[in-house]
Amino acid sequence: MSGYLGGLPEEGGPGDRAPAPGVPSPSVAAQLGIDYAELRARVNELGDQQQRVLDRQDEHDKDVQDLRARIGAFGDSLNKITESLERAPSGGQDSDPQPPSGWVHVPDAERAAWLVELQSWVRDVLFVQWPHTQRRLRWCWPLHMDIISDLWTLYRGYTTGFEAEDRRFADAETWRRSMDYLLKQAEGFTRDCPKYGEKPHPLPDPVGRDDTAVGSLVPVMSELVKAYDCLVEALEHLKAAEAPDTSEELRLEHRESAQQLRRRSAEITHAAGVTEEQWELFVTLKEGNQPQGQE
Repeated sequence: MSGYLGGLPEEGGPGDRAPAPGVPSPSVAAQLGIDYAELRARVNELGDQQQRVLDRQDEHDKDVQDLRARIGAFGDSLNKITESLERAPSGGQDSDPQPPSGWVHVPDAERAAWLVELQSWVRDVLFVQWPHTQRRLRWCWPLHMDIISDLWTLYRGYTTGFEAEDRRFADAETWRRSMDYLLKQAEGFTRDCPKYGEKPHPLPDPVGRDDTAVGSLVPVMSELVKAYDCLVEALEHLKAAEAPDTSEELRLEHRESAQQLRRRSAEITHAAGVTEEQWELFVTLKEGNQPQGQE
């Protein structure tokens, strides 16, 4: 009884000669050839997959190298910025203090020297380098705080546009335009001033006008208006009560309404924390009068 190998006879089919001992039949050999071809195809496919994985790995390695190069370049840039900041003035005790930006920022004990510095620059630089400025800037300019402030701005701008190590042409050009504008302003400020020695010149007010009282009305303005309107309406009721043709009954109603409106007005101002000074100032402004000291 013959056996089977994979569904095929081990020693061939009918009519086949018996194979030599140990040699598979042609049918078995054919089947093994088919299996070998399939195995080789699978091996080739696995080889292709492996190559694709290696290719992707190469691309990944290139991305990593590119990222490392970028990180290195960023680090170099960061080091340069750090070195630049370390060389720059730190603003601490070792750096030169910045000059005051204007008169009000100058300490009282330094104001005389501050003004002498400005006057010296006007005389030795501005009038010499731009002679036409002497015709536009009148003798009384030190008596006008507006002009003093503008000239100080010019003075500080001059050091940036003409004396600084990193000066640029654009800075100087901007400064010249500013000079023309500020001198035109100065001409307007001094247009009505007397000639030197002709008559007394008005002196500047050392203390500025205080407008804080007017400004204090803004946060409570809506409540002030409501309270004022109540009083206006109450006054209308009182006028109606005093009319000759008003009946006694209506007279009493008008007076009662006037009292209620007065109480309502007081409640509004009290709840808003309105002071007596604020109320008096508001009424003065509301009725078209000028507060004392305001021009």
